[in-house]
Amino acid sequence: MEDLHDITYIGLEFNDFEVFKEAALKWSLDFKQLDSGKFSGDIGIIESPQIQIGTTNLNRKLDQRGSTPAGYRTFIIPKLGVCNPYFWRGYEVSDNELLIQPQSRDFFSITNPGWGIYTVSIAEDLVSDLLEKLKAPKLNVLDSSGEAVKLSPQAMKRLCRQLEFLFDMAKQDPSNLQKKVFMKIFTEEIPSMILNNIVTSKQLVSRPPLRIRDISFRKAINYLNSCNTEMPTVKELCLISGSSERTMEYAFNGKYGFGPKEFIRKLLLNHVQKELTHAKPSTKVKDVAHRYGFSHLGQFAADYKKLFGELPSETLTKG
Repeated sequence: MEDLHDITYIGLEFNDFEVFKEAALKWSLDFKQLDSGKFSGDIGIIESPQIQIGTTNLNRKLDQRGSTPAGYRTFIIPKLGVCNPYFWRGYEVSDNELLIQPQSRDFFSITNPGWGIYTVSIAEDLVSDLLEKLKAPKLNVLDSSGEAVKLSPQAMKRLCRQLEFLFDMAKQDPSNLQKKVFMKIFTEEIPSMILNNIVTSKQLVSRPPLRIRDISFRKAINYLNSCNTEMPTVKELCLISGSSERTMEYAFNGKYGFGPKEFIRKLLLNHVQKELTHAKPSTKVKDVAHRYGFSHLGQFAADYKKLFGELPSETLTKG
């Protein structure tokens, strides 16, 4: 059992993605905002040397990319009642799915406003020990290509209730982290509950093969994310991804609710925001805007404010 004093808790509310990014210990994150309005959310992390449990709530539509903590197996539990439909690693998540992050650790998702999850990252050696105690077969879902198991509504409710209880205790009083009941739930109950549900579940969620549209979409997104100031036209993007403009339009609308041209524009605005956030005081907004292809400064400022809820000059001043 881990030392009681090894457990720490942080809890933050924020309206700046960079604050969130810094608070998300051991995670590598890159979020792009895709709908209009001020960005805000909250994060909580309870951490020990072998386990990290997180809670996150976000208020905007986001394209999320990054990687989960190295040396850990990570599991994602959608929050009950607030986790509206979203895509995780290219597939739409349905109710009561416990998501298993593959060993590659890379993730990409598209989430809508009001999205909330719990994450549980368990050190790989502890996962092995717990599976041995559960007498789980060596070849199990963790070693397969499966990325989700379907839990019963009752099992998912029990798991979420335990997680919610932990964070309620941590927020109420930091000294609660030293209580034996807290330690028991954190170090034993939740990891065992997750792994036991995975091992005993008879509903491994089978993911259908990706359609040509989805493969082209993934190629297109990967290419766009490798670009910075120089973006392709939609026609060029179709040539790169090997699809027709009509197929590309359907693919983007199916995932984001708007077409590739609009996505590219929002992607560029996100690049501008990130640069302004980290800019020196001597930086001029017009220079950054021009670098990303925005030649009409009035329209750029209006589009920027519509997306982020503030003028680019306000972002620069905050940075």
